[in-house]
Amino acid sequence: MSLPVNLDADDSPGLLAALAAVEENILVAARARFSKNIEIARFLKLSKGNTSVRISRLRAKETAGVSNLIKNRDGQEGEALQ
Repeated sequence: MSLPVNLDADDSPGLLAALAAVEENILVAARARFSKNIEIARFLKLSKGNTSVRISRLRAKETAGVSNLIKNRDGQEGEALQ
């Protein structure tokens, strides 16, 4: 999902999906700017633990996407390119 989102459209993702996309974009930008989770936590004003969990989930999502791309390249059906 890209931003900005047209919330009036029939295919609107809904509030939770839109918030998740905004959070993901902020985390990706913060990871690009800072090298340590503690720096990201301070910048986002979150606890270190909360930040670590969010970054771990983001990494898992990124890893799953790469894994699906590799599967697709090898001739198997992958979700990332469907």
